[in-house]
Amino acid sequence: MADRFDYVLESQRGSLEDVPHGGEVPYVFGAMDSNWFSPLATTKLAISDQDRAVSVGIIGCWAAFAKHGDPSRTAYCADWKPYSVDRGWFVFSDKPSVKQNLDQEQLDVVDQQPKVPGLRQ
Repeated sequence: MADRFDYVLESQRGSLEDVPHGGEVPYVFGAMDSNWFSPLATTKLAISDQDRAVSVGIIGCWAAFAKHGDPSRTAYCADWKPYSVDRGWFVFSDKPSVKQNLDQEQLDVVDQQPKVPGLRQ
């Protein structure tokens, strides 16, 4: 199963529409209180209990994957399934879920691009 990180800090909702590339890193490493989210800022962003709970959930998933090869051993990632093209996406958020055809329109555009001879497709 492919995954996508879609959780926005509670204090940033309304001002930040999408999670930037690498936005999951402070959650994965429990670095919620660092300046990771805005290294040039003079003040740190407010971190809520819900923000911390998402971080704890993700850390558990990664630890279960590292130890057992299966992130679904945790309650947060209980719906995680092994990768398959028809299994959809596991979406990390305040309410983790599995979604089908996520970003399908953009992916279809990529699939419609001409194939480059000599490259493995």
